[in-house]
Amino acid sequence: MGVGFGLEEDKLTAVLVGEIDHHTAASLRDEIDRKAGQVKPKELKLDFSQVTFMDSSGIGLMMGRYRLMESLKGRLTILNLSPQMERIVSLSGISRLVNIEHDCSVEEPEETAPDLETTEEGEEPIKSEENEKTAEEDSSRDIYSHSDRTVNGRKGADAT
Repeated sequence: MGVGFGLEEDKLTAVLVGEIDHHTAASLRDEIDRKAGQVKPKELKLDFSQVTFMDSSGIGLMMGRYRLMESLKGRLTILNLSPQMERIVSLSGISRLVNIEHDCSVEEPEETAPDLETTEEGEEPIKSEENEKTAEEDSSRDIYSHSDRTVNGRKGADAT
């Protein structure tokens, strides 16, 4: 799991890559909190376009960043959730607290248009064209909820 950052004016975008589960959520939280603490943005955007799996730890990650942005007098926006992830976010109630946007690409600053930085050593930078994937283009997304198992669009016992 990795996270890349883009900064435009007072908006920090964190592009999450890979799986979000109890093994990866803590390191993501630390990286996002560190960067947001340095930048102190008015808006933090969490881009889920590159997330292939999310369990309840992803909900905790969102709630913690919501509280962080409240303490910074800013707001949290969630970008590019798959339909399954959006359903879980809606059921959790987070959708009443944060702005959720669909089919959004990460815009690079106009002056230099640098690649987004990555926080994991040895990884290639996350390019903006890779961030333009939408839920329809990425059929490999899975999500797991303790109350409702959905895998690749199939529910219930057929999901395994």
